[in-house]
Amino acid sequence: MTKHFSIQVAIVVLTLAVGGASAQQVSRPDSTRATQPAFATGKGPVVAIDEAHQNTHTIGSAQFRGFGELLQRDGYRVRSLTESIAGASLTGIDVLVVSGPGGWAGPDASLSDGEVAALIQWIRDGGALLLILDHMPAPRNGARLAAAVGVSSWHDGYTLVEMRDSLPVGPILFWRADSFPAGLPAVGPTGPAGGMGYQGTDAVLAKHPITEGRNANERVQKVATFVGSAFQLPSRGEALLTLPERAISFTPKSPGPDVTVDAERTPVGRWLQGAVMKLGKGRVAVFGEAGLFSGGPAADNRLFVLNVLRWLSGVL
Repeated sequence: MTKHFSIQVAIVVLTLAVGGASAQQVSRPDSTRATQPAFATGKGPVVAIDEAHQNTHTIGSAQFRGFGELLQRDGYRVRSLTESIAGASLTGIDVLVVSGPGGWAGPDASLSDGEVAALIQWIRDGGALLLILDHMPAPRNGARLAAAVGVSSWHDGYTLVEMRDSLPVGPILFWRADSFPAGLPAVGPTGPAGGMGYQGTDAVLAKHPITEGRNANERVQKVATFVGSAFQLPSRGEALLTLPERAISFTPKSPGPDVTVDAERTPVGRWLQGAVMKLGKGRVAVFGEAGLFSGGPAADNRLFVLNVLRWLSGVL
């Protein structure tokens, strides 16, 4: 397998992949209805979204607005956390969401060693963490926290699927093995808003309480992601989203669509874009892609997101 794109191919692939992902990450007006709320309105657990570390996704951002509304309709109380992470600032929070800490500023703007230590102790005491590290530079910026929850290998790049007869494809459709329809083409629609993604029996959505839900109506059959990053399963973790065999992590020299001829492609087949684990009395969910949390209508993403939060808060 070649390790390099030509500059023309690289720019086209990455511009289309990242541009398509960004389009999918913006919530839509019809994307926030929960038909079977887990809690009465305003009576559910407190979900705080970290905004103290130049995070790429915040409550007020277009990428995350639908996420907050989706949770509120399920009864969760959603708020921002603008203080440094410490025992005192975590008091009263049930689930903490940390997405893209460090933003585009770098690791120094991400969580400090002291904040990571306080957060891990809070989880061990019964707290719950949703950690989202999208495409580069998020894995590098969030490496301290990722390692602390047990993910020591998280590739800092853009994850795509190499195709035999076309350019690499960014979006990926993960199907449950017991739901994958026979005869599907290798590239199919991600949802009603448009966009095409790779689909195959090797892009696996696990059978898990999160994908089973509370009843048959809440069963998740497929999940769509939009580029993102890839990590390896922690020893104590459970896989949720397993990347297909031909997945690659595309690494330009700088974190953006302007690439050079020496941009590398690292094989990450069978790595993950989603996993969960228990840590002490608490729970942790880690994901290498933020677009599926936008609240948008792709695949069964909205239901999957609700079930992830329900698992983190002990409903599942």
